[in-house]
Amino acid sequence: MRFKTYFMKKSIVFLTAIMLSVSSWAEPRRKKIIATGWDTLRIQPSEVLANADKFANSGIDGINLSFSIRNKDGKTVDGSAIFSGFAIEYDDVKHFVPDFQKIAVSPGLTESLLTVWWTPRQGQRIKWSDDSGWRLVAGNMGVMAKLAKEGGLKGLFLDWEDYSNVGQFKWIEEEDPPLKETMKLARQRGREVGGAVFKEFPDLTFFSYWWLCCASYISSYQATEREYALSKSVWVAFVDGMFDVMPDGVTMIDGREHYHLESFRRDFYR
Repeated sequence: MRFKTYFMKKSIVFLTAIMLSVSSWAEPRRKKIIATGWDTLRIQPSEVLANADKFANSGIDGINLSFSIRNKDGKTVDGSAIFSGFAIEYDDVKHFVPDFQKIAVSPGLTESLLTVWWTPRQGQRIKWSDDSGWRLVAGNMGVMAKLAKEGGLKGLFLDWEDYSNVGQFKWIEEEDPPLKETMKLARQRGREVGGAVFKEFPDLTFFSYWWLCCASYISSYQATEREYALSKSVWVAFVDGMFDVMPDGVTMIDGREHYHLESFRRDFYR
């Protein structure tokens, strides 16, 4: 009886898999190509808009957009100001909305995303126990999400590579609480940042060069090794916090920046 029940369950799973496969064959989804690079990050939205016609037959569907202005205090406000230590005011950036709205309906640009960086410079690292510091980060991310939403863009594009080598998303013993406490705080910060973003843009696409792909090696470990590795992966805890508060309408895309290494290992070039 136990065997029969198991067999029936396995059969149902197998048939479900077939139906899902048939469904996916019947309605293939066209691949979308998003062009990302330092070239598009060095120009203002107005310049993209002025050349929008050149994207129409380019073969791409969107780009990573950026902007840069000076606020009333003379500080540079752009996508890299998330960890800058000051609050980004929506009133300072909302004038980009009309340009974004026009870009969002231009052929070749309809899948465009607004770029943000979680890349603090030297001296800007926020301790995991710093409530006010993380409140500022969450607030800045909320503003960027609102700007993308109001601008009709698909969502946000994230780069969090540690260019300044400050170790923001790691545990630094000299600066942070003990590891176990830091892990709990990292998940809490993920919920705070994610909550601010999803509140403003509950159906956004959040594309990153790195989500959990940077820790994918953990999946190859044995159970006890995997548990140990996860117990000290601060970044994974942070992303899990975002997943905790992610609504159904959100799409998070892991770009897996190491794809070129992966393809080589899998003999793609052969």
